[in-house]
Amino acid sequence: MKKPEAIKAVLGLIVALIFALSTGMACAQDQAIKMEDVEKLAKEALANAEGTRKLVESVIQKVEKDMPKDASTLLKGEVEGAKMWFKKGDDLLAKCKKQIEEKKFTKDLVIDLNQAWRWLVEAGSEITRASMME
Repeated sequence: MKKPEAIKAVLGLIVALIFALSTGMACAQDQAIKMEDVEKLAKEALANAEGTRKLVESVIQKVEKDMPKDASTLLKGEVEGAKMWFKKGDDLLAKCKKQIEEKKFTKDLVIDLNQAWRWLVEAGSEITRASMME
């Protein structure tokens, strides 16, 4: 490659790199959670988790109440799986509620609340499958 062409290529690469870095930094700043928003996000996640918890708990109770004594191993396994996921979600939710009561709002709290909600959803999926058996 000739020197002028090589210089143009290097300058073009430097400009492209600067553009990519500045665009990436701008996007990262837009995606960053502002600390003022953490409390709002935590409260929204808490509402989602509590609503799901209440619903799943009532379905688990109903399925257990209506489950025949000679239920299949598969049905019993689905109910036990739902109860296991429910307990994991409920335990994490209780920990998060304590942190909220202490007004300790952090990004990790929001993540934990969303994790609790996901475990409660998993419990709901399993108990729904169980409710459709036999």
